Formats: sequence, C-alpha cells, structure tokens
Amino acid sequence: MNISEGICIHSANMEALLDTQSELSQQLKDITNTAASTINEIDTRLAKLKLEQADHETALEKLEELEKEEIKEKERQADDERLRLKINAEIKAQEEKEYFAALLIQFRWKAHMKRQLLKVSTKGKKGKAKGGKKKK
Repeated sequence: MNISEGICIHSANMEALLDTQSELSQQLKDITNTAASTINEIDTRLAKLKLEQADHETALEKLEELEKEEIKEKERQADDERLRLKINAEIKAQEEKEYFAALLIQFRWKAHMKRQLLKVSTKGKKGKAKGGKKKK
C-alpha cells in the first residue's frame, strides 16, 4: 500500500466521518428542537392546568361560602321557628288562662245565682205551714 492509496482511504474515511458527524449534528438539532417544542407544549399545558386549578379553587371557595351561608340561614330559620312556637305556646297558655278564668267566673256566678234562688225559695217555704197553707 502506498501513501497515495492511504491518503485516499484516509480522505474517504474522513468524508464518511464528516458525513456521519453532520448527520449526527442534524439529528441532535432535530431532537433538541423537538424536545424544546415538547417542553413548550408541556409548559403551556401546565399553565392551562394551573389556571383551571385556580378557577376550580375559586369555585370551590364560593361553594363553601354558599354552604356556610345556607347553614346560617337554616339555623336562623330554625331559631325563628322555635321562637314562633314559643310565642304560640305562650299565646295559647294565655288564652287558656283567660278561658278558664271566664269559666270560673261563670261557675261562681251560677253558684251565686243558685244560692240566691235557694234563699228566695226557702223564704217562701218558711211562710207556709205543713199543709201548704200560710200561717196567720
């Protein structure tokens, strides 16, 4: 093998290596570009997910506030209902008290009237004799 053949082989090998190096460099650039675009897509998706999460958290907070307000409203309504029942019970008790007081007055009046009637009827009987005739 002579030097010129070695130089030719060496040059061919160099060209092959340079071609391979160019191909590998291009593949590296393509992979780097693909990776960069993939990372950008992932970052974009992540940003969208974070926005959605923030929206969901806001909605959840609003729902929790509504739930608290609803619970307070139910408690207020329950308090109002208890107060209404208490007032109704007091009104009923007062009405019953007045009813029974009026009834007691009626019974006392009837008893008084019976006593008056009894006094009148016993006065009339004292004046009569046993035979039904009046004493002279």
